[in-house]
Amino acid sequence: MRRELHGYAQPSEVMRYARAFDQLLPAALAPSWTLDAGILGEIHDSAVGGGAFRTTELTVGGHHKFPPPSAVPELVDNVLAQTAASSEPPAVMATRLHLNLLTIHPFLDGNGRTARLAATLWLARGGFRSTLFTAVEQHFHPTPAEYIGILDRFRYGEIDEDRCIACLLRAMIANAMYAAWFRARELRLRAHCDALGIPAKVTAQALEAYELKPNPTGNAAALAAALASEDNPLHRLKETLTPGERTELAFQVTRMLDEEAEARSPPGRRKSPIESERQTGGANEATLVRREAPADRHQ
Repeated sequence: MRRELHGYAQPSEVMRYARAFDQLLPAALAPSWTLDAGILGEIHDSAVGGGAFRTTELTVGGHHKFPPPSAVPELVDNVLAQTAASSEPPAVMATRLHLNLLTIHPFLDGNGRTARLAATLWLARGGFRSTLFTAVEQHFHPTPAEYIGILDRFRYGEIDEDRCIACLLRAMIANAMYAAWFRARELRLRAHCDALGIPAKVTAQALEAYELKPNPTGNAAALAAALASEDNPLHRLKETLTPGERTELAFQVTRMLDEEAEARSPPGRRKSPIESERQTGGANEATLVRREAPADRHQ
């Protein structure tokens, strides 16, 4: 996460991590699967590359020294044995595994990604099959400073292990609740579309635009026009939404329109959303351009 925090994480690393998750999950769900040092090496090799424990000293921040390489194999074996024998709830044990592996830093690089993926697989084995909670990486990727802050407080003795685990779990739960709400809203929209007889392909295209995935071909403009036209089935979909959902839909379409306009503007002359609104005279009901924040965004 320090790579994300300092802005030098590469998109290829994120893609590799996602592929590793997809490749490792089926085996991890098998009854015979055991998380041992060999499997941990496979996790590291899939997510980062390498798989071998470090053979050199490792220091972070110029003053925090991790255990010597000679101690790493035994420390890893102890942590994995403790994990396998634990009677703690899976979410707590997965977070403890995550933290213990970070404390050891068994690899020269990629320890965070490896620890989070190992925790993810342990959560899946514990019955958390939805990636809304299981994919540990996604909980901290948007806010790496919060994640690093929690770990640094533990590393430098400001909080103990149990307090650190509680902080990490609270952050995961908060993110999972929002992700679950987001997914429930999508399912409600799909149900509305099905009830109105809207073809599945049209629904998929509309939801792709709705979920803020604009591109220069004009997804947002097309979506706004469709929603404003009484002859379009998507207009009927809009009418079935709650007031809060309508407000959010308007807010997101506005944001997409702004981003598409930004992408088409010549370099050096790109208007801010406030400047654009002043020149157009404010919100335009025909295209659902509205400026108020979503009323139920975090409910």
